[in-house]
Amino acid sequence: MSWAYSPLTAAGAATLLAPRLYYVVYPSAASEPSAAQVKAGQQQSGAAATAAGSETARTTTGEEVFAAAASGLTPSTGYKVSFVWSDGTNDSNVVVSSAWATWNTGALAATESGSDAAAIAGDVLVSGSLAATESGADVAALAGKVAVRGALAATESGSDTAAIAGKVFVSGALAATETGDDTAAIVGSVGVSGSLDATESGADVAAFTGTVAVSGTLDATEAGSDTAVIAAVALVQGSLDATESGSDTAAIEGSLAVISTGSLAATESGSDTATFAGVAPVSGALAATEAANDSAAVSGVVLVTGALDATETGSDTAAFASSTPVTTAYPGPAGRATKGKRRRVIIGERLYNVLERDIPALLEAELLDRAPPVTAEVIEGPKPPRKRAKKAPQPVKTVEQVRETVQQIKRRIEPDDAWLAQALEAVAFRVLERLQDEEDSLMLLLAA
Repeated sequence: MSWAYSPLTAAGAATLLAPRLYYVVYPSAASEPSAAQVKAGQQQSGAAATAAGSETARTTTGEEVFAAAASGLTPSTGYKVSFVWSDGTNDSNVVVSSAWATWNTGALAATESGSDAAAIAGDVLVSGSLAATESGADVAALAGKVAVRGALAATESGSDTAAIAGKVFVSGALAATETGDDTAAIVGSVGVSGSLDATESGADVAAFTGTVAVSGTLDATEAGSDTAVIAAVALVQGSLDATESGSDTAAIEGSLAVISTGSLAATESGSDTATFAGVAPVSGALAATEAANDSAAVSGVVLVTGALDATETGSDTAAFASSTPVTTAYPGPAGRATKGKRRRVIIGERLYNVLERDIPALLEAELLDRAPPVTAEVIEGPKPPRKRAKKAPQPVKTVEQVRETVQQIKRRIEPDDAWLAQALEAVAFRVLERLQDEEDSLMLLLAA
């Protein structure tokens, strides 16, 4: 606990005779105490403060750190601190801190049996582990803002709305086990530095729904007639794995399934519509194994640096379905002249003739105002930027500038080239994700 002191605070003091600095700690909802109450160790109501103390004050401007720490505070509770300087005759104004909260420094566990609204609701800060076990027809096991440094586990048994709902930040591991006809195992914004695991058994709507950001591994196991294992935006640095057993709509569904580094694997067993649906940029390996009467193993635009593999067993419509995928697997580094199909594409104000496999690299170069791949030939339009010397700095563009460039390129794309617009969205997301560290800072918030 510290106090920024200046002698000018004690207005009217002619001489300073053994001045002292007093403080009281009290619940954040309470009103500000008077100077006399602070010196007496009381809060505004006249009751004893949660913690109080005093010591000889410094006589020069600067920060004063109390030798003895405040004690008697309750974990996971909001407080304020009020300070008063006094020389026995003159008192300073009362200085009040902003509201702050203590951590639970051990383990927080909640066990519920019945038809309850929530096992844990509100703002929860835990340094250690948080576990919730539910049995009954409950609305939520965890609801609100949950910040955990350690592990968070939720076990649900019943017809519950959600196992975890709200904003969840975990530095460690987050696991949810569901048994019943639940709406969602995890719903909301989930930021995890470690691993996130969900096991579902029942006729559930989704195992993950919302925004899922994981630095580590994300794993979902589904058994039942579920709508989706992972639905919405999934940002994963590491590996993403989904295993489905049942008549499910999709293993991974949404606009983006982004794997920065690692692998994406899905194993399907049942009468499913698709293993992958949407745009899937992968740096590493993408594998899909299908056994049933499915429509498609991979559907949408797939951008892979590494290897892409699909194995189909059954009466399926297609292993890969898309309006002209940009690429399935890069045969070599972008920019190296190799045999392959060439396309004429309009990007911005230029008409290019380019190898199909180099289109993602060309789009990225346009967004960042850099030299295009050497296989990209300008047929019409202004000359593109030249390749810079190795020591020359690359141009740095802001997020706003890249977004503006994306819109400019979109306006020039022909209606028949919808596949190019999809590829642009995938590449733009990857570029923007590099330019802003919002997801990484979210996941590492508690680890700092």
